[in-house]
Amino acid sequence: MRYLLDRAAPVGWAEVRRLNRLGLGVFSRAVFEDPPPLSERYARASTSQAGVDAETLMVFAMVVSAIVLEVVLLAAPAFAVGVRRQRRQLALLGATGGEPRHLRAVVLAQGLVLGVLSAVLGSAAGLGLAWVAAGVAEGQRWYDFGPFDVRWYVLALAAGFGSLSALLAAYFPARRAARTDVLATLAGRRGTTTTRWGWPVAGLILMGVGTAIVFTAVTSVGGSSPLESGEFKVAFGTVALVLGAVAVTPAGVGLVGRLSRRMPLPLRFAVRDAARQRARTAPAVAAVMASVIGLTALAIGSSSDFAEGRENYHLRHALGTTAISVPGKDDEAAVAGLEGVAREAFPGQDVWRVGQTRGWGLPVVRPGCSPEDQRRCAPRPYGPNATVDAYGERSLVVDLGGLDAFGIRLDERALGTLRSGGAVVANPAAIDDRGMVRLRVKSTGKVTPVPAVASDALAGRITEAGISAGTPLVITPETADKAGLPWRVTEIVVPGGSSSGPSGAEADDLEAAAKAVSARADVSVERGFQESYTLVFVLLAAVGALIVLVGTLTATGLALADARPDLATLSAVGASPRTRRLVATGQALTIGLLGAGLGVAIGFVPGIAVTWPLTQYSRVPGPIIDIPWLLLGVIAVGVPLLSAGTAGLFARSRLPVVRRTEV
Repeated sequence: MRYLLDRAAPVGWAEVRRLNRLGLGVFSRAVFEDPPPLSERYARASTSQAGVDAETLMVFAMVVSAIVLEVVLLAAPAFAVGVRRQRRQLALLGATGGEPRHLRAVVLAQGLVLGVLSAVLGSAAGLGLAWVAAGVAEGQRWYDFGPFDVRWYVLALAAGFGSLSALLAAYFPARRAARTDVLATLAGRRGTTTTRWGWPVAGLILMGVGTAIVFTAVTSVGGSSPLESGEFKVAFGTVALVLGAVAVTPAGVGLVGRLSRRMPLPLRFAVRDAARQRARTAPAVAAVMASVIGLTALAIGSSSDFAEGRENYHLRHALGTTAISVPGKDDEAAVAGLEGVAREAFPGQDVWRVGQTRGWGLPVVRPGCSPEDQRRCAPRPYGPNATVDAYGERSLVVDLGGLDAFGIRLDERALGTLRSGGAVVANPAAIDDRGMVRLRVKSTGKVTPVPAVASDALAGRITEAGISAGTPLVITPETADKAGLPWRVTEIVVPGGSSSGPSGAEADDLEAAAKAVSARADVSVERGFQESYTLVFVLLAAVGALIVLVGTLTATGLALADARPDLATLSAVGASPRTRRLVATGQALTIGLLGAGLGVAIGFVPGIAVTWPLTQYSRVPGPIIDIPWLLLGVIAVGVPLLSAGTAGLFARSRLPVVRRTEV
């Protein structure tokens, strides 16, 4: 319930605090326009809020780190190609007295200048897009924003990270420039490319450490702090795994180059060029791989979490049934009003009141133990007088016709027992030798024997304690009143029969009418387990495809620009014009398949590990592992093929003849 305070004097901050202490949430225009200092607003922050802030901070740090790593890996090939195209100028600088640090500084300065320019342009474009998006969202009434406000320090921080990313991307090409062989470069010799084995060994060790951290999450299904939770162990282990895989990538690219002997000429050329220029190829492959690792882990985790939800889902009502909840404090007039709303919305259909018991239940008995043996048979932590609470959504106080709303089909014996003033229970062990079940009211201790029969239609699943996970008890309102057992109406139900129930719009209209009678009433339509992750998987596929496409096509364009002398030589010795297109296709295929394939393969490690903490509450023992093979196949194979086709389609087939040695 909301109230509007109509008075001349504004509600100040001190009065808001006083009302908050009384349990009231206050929205004050005066406080909104003139907010108090941050120290006063958050002086009484709870420890749980601090924990949430720490968790949010860690997530933010990991996201920023991932973005920086992605930018560095995607920008590094561009700087590598730039250094190769400037190697003659750099060699001349070295020949005229320039030291290695001067060559390194030239490349780093280029990275800094390009980083700052890109950060400024990106910030301006981001502000424009944010302004447009906010206007569209408010115009379509998707979301209501306040005044357009820019936190310049946040914008400056983002621009700083962008500039730093460009500088980091230029670091390794700058180191290569500092080691330029002046004589070989001026003579037109390219030299050979080798991989120092220290990096692959360190990468393998880091991958092993990351894998170990990831799988310790199997034993961490919770924790008092975010650092102790299994999900965060998987996240931190995945970061180590990705960094190790990035360090191993150059050696992997070189290994693939050695396996190209029997490939067709265009593909062999592309693979060997990628291996020879691994300073350009490895970062692009690593960028695609790192992104796909995260996407694979997220896809497997999301799919497994979705499978757990499907496994744990149980129908509260029969399919198509509409239920209007009755809040606990509503009186008979409100119940009658909600019933009238249901009858008006569903003319000619049956409308039933459904109740729940209040403070009484069945005795807890193990299967095979009689009620008299409760003290000996009752499982811990239940005592000798413990009961299974009949209060709950599974225990029903309802007329016989209302059972259709719950899909309960009783046999004639059970129906006859209900008509004659008895009860139907799920657990036969709760019935004594005289055919009675003893229902005990907790508040008074009064025990009322009621004739009862057991029915498999209610049984559902019997646990070791003898508690039914189905419907423990069904009793009619007349029998409950006659026996003096307290109960209340909790919902108004309309069985759907063979129909699927009202549409979403009709359900919204019904809920609006119900809230007009009782502000806390809710309307639900049982439609079974709903597919809710389709959009998530579509977005994952779109993000994965975009990352693989951008990374692959960017690296392919740089590779083709860098290989123009070689392609011109091929053309001069008789290669057909389509050879360049086939080489472009091979370049894109090499980078895309290596990056996406390795990313999916390595991503299985954190993806499978995270299923333990994510699916710990499943009804089945062990983790639920569900692999979205179609999504992963699209990312690992389909998108690289699309990238290869796009590169081959748009590559130039003819080049002007140039000198073989660059000047």
